[in-house]
Amino acid sequence: MSRTLSWIYGLLFLAFAGLRVFAHSDLLFGLFSVDHAHNLMHVVSGIAGLLAGIAGVYWSRLYLWTAGLVYLAVCVAGFIAGQVLGVALSTADNFLHLAIATVALYTVFAEDPRLGSERVPITGLRGVTDFREPAHR
Repeated sequence: MSRTLSWIYGLLFLAFAGLRVFAHSDLLFGLFSVDHAHNLMHVVSGIAGLLAGIAGVYWSRLYLWTAGLVYLAVCVAGFIAGQVLGVALSTADNFLHLAIATVALYTVFAEDPRLGSERVPITGLRGVTDFREPAHR
């Protein structure tokens, strides 16, 4: 799942960067403020996502972990200050960054790091979230 999401993030970031090149204003879809520095970050994030998707599960998980934390930090800074490193962010940008971070971090935590599959509670009890591996005897 993490490789697929890395590919999706990479392609979407590059698509948004490409749309910005052909846009006539600094508002993408009339909602998201995107200037040249912001667009450069989309290009870097997109290329990193594609490279991580090519490299494998480990690199995809690392990319999603890093992207999730970075976009969460950008979201918090955007809500507090309204800008990050001189790049002005709108409320729509902040919510989009929050969604990007949420999906990325959820994927990292919902996937078993060794098997690349979803974790399943091993106890079978309702409401118990024990994600440890069963002890082999």
